[in-house]
Amino acid sequence: MRWRGDEEAVAAAKAGDRALRHLASMADERRRAWLGRYFGSVESCDARKVPQL
Repeated sequence: MRWRGDEEAVAAAKAGDRALRHLASMADERRRAWLGRYFGSVESCDARKVPQL
């Protein structure tokens, strides 16, 4: 039996794995562009400025 926190942690880990696989599957130029936008949004407190994967 899993605790509620365990289920949430597993779901978060699976989502992270999916995002990493998606990022790794991008062409180099597209991945560099996405990462540039992502790291460029670090200074903002507005989550809407973070690019979606």
